Amino acid sequence: LDAMAASASRETFAKGATVIREGDAGVDAFVVIAGRLEVSIGPTVKLPVAVLGAGDLFGDVAIVASTERRSASVVALTAATLLRIDGRSFARAMEANPHVRSQLEAAAERMAIARFIKSATLLGDLGPAALARLAERVRVRAVRAGEIVIRKGEPGDEAYLVRAGEFDVFDGEGAAERRLARLRSGMLFGEAALLTGAPRNASVRAVGEGALLVLRRDDVLGAMTADPGVSEHL
Repeated sequence: LDAMAASASRETFAKGATVIREGDAGVDAFVVIAGRLEVSIGPTVKLPVAVLGAGDLFGDVAIVASTERRSASVVALTAATLLRIDGRSFARAMEANPHVRSQLEAAAERMAIARFIKSATLLGDLGPAALARLAERVRVRAVRAGEIVIRKGEPGDEAYLVRAGEFDVFDGEGAAERRLARLRSGMLFGEAALLTGAPRNASVRAVGEGALLVLRRDDVLGAMTADPGVSEHL
């Protein structure tokens, strides 16, 4: 803490000022001393994923992931005072404290999930607070090639968002099997049974290895309650 404090500097930003821009180089981290800032993603149309206030840390993802590229933009919603922390001091502190690094990696993964949900699905209409709550509850599921994710006729209390890989929606078995659709990254499936309580109306199988974000019924319904617009879309 002493080493980071020695390298830190206090900076002020006017309302509307861009503190960091998605895609730009940069490894310094920031702590909000005062003011409110919005985190958004997207090269042209900005999708807000979080609102930051006093005490919040940001800019650390580039350090944790060693990318040296910003994964989101941060703009001041009000006049803001920030503490800029030198990226090299921050990295050395993580090396000396592995438990801190693991906590920051977990936080970076939650933010990555929130960004993916925001950019990929109808749940993108969620406000930052509701989106953060949902991202905290999402479970990541790895799948093998040929694995059946859901089977027609079974009850369902989870929906799935394709994070990686491809999945076939199909009906029937054996020679009578019919492929109905192919799902790719960003597509949501399984929400019909989740919302209506009816049995699954089709089966879904992984084409190859992939990854899913698992959304539980209670969490999706909670998101719908938090934002009527999301409820209407679904």
